[in-house]
Amino acid sequence: MACNNVTIVKAMVISEEGGRVMLFTPKFEENLVIHNQSKKRQPGELFEITVYSEDYHPRKGELDETTCSGWKVKLDGEKLGIQSIYLPSQNQKGKELLLKVLFHNQFPWFGETGHYYNGSFPFAKVKHTNSAVEAWLKTFSKEKKLSMELQMGRDGAIAIGTARRFTTEEKEGNAAFVTRYQSAEEAGLQPLLRSPHPYVWLPEGQRPLRGFARITMQQGRNPQEEDSENEEWEIVARDDLE
Repeated sequence: MACNNVTIVKAMVISEEGGRVMLFTPKFEENLVIHNQSKKRQPGELFEITVYSEDYHPRKGELDETTCSGWKVKLDGEKLGIQSIYLPSQNQKGKELLLKVLFHNQFPWFGETGHYYNGSFPFAKVKHTNSAVEAWLKTFSKEKKLSMELQMGRDGAIAIGTARRFTTEEKEGNAAFVTRYQSAEEAGLQPLLRSPHPYVWLPEGQRPLRGFARITMQQGRNPQEEDSENEEWEIVARDDLE
């Protein structure tokens, strides 16, 4: 939303390295980056950020605490239908971000998937590597609410861990989400944030979910060309550093 010469976005912290905070927002395809001079931010934190520029876009440059409101307006994730756990690894340094997101079915009478809604996470952005999940989701096409556990990669793409029907009992048992998993391994998470190349991938051809087509077009290449895995990793990693 843009008004009075500012741009207002809701965003979630994905990672912070060297004071450089990366945030996911459904408003843009690219992530926001804010240079942080205050306390270290934790993945899963949600903020409403006012950028002191009309029609701001991440391509116009990275932000700092003089060009935006930074961390002044923190949002209550549970009120937005989002809970987060930043889970440690049992065997390696680093943690993984697991989210529990509540989606509402906007048009249950359509009888098909794709109409679930959450204001901070577009349902269409949710990706998965198990084809059985999509078939399973169709059984919920007329449900009013759908609770899903999602893992986030540093590119802002989201992968399904598990998906479950929302029940009245779950409303009283949200704390179980916090205590059920003690580690990334226990939750069955892949090393998306703590690996050298923390991105979510599609199974077909091992393409990254976000940004690959744009990058390859800039380099005069065909996104459908078969490249080596190392070349793809190199391209995505370089884009992240820019």
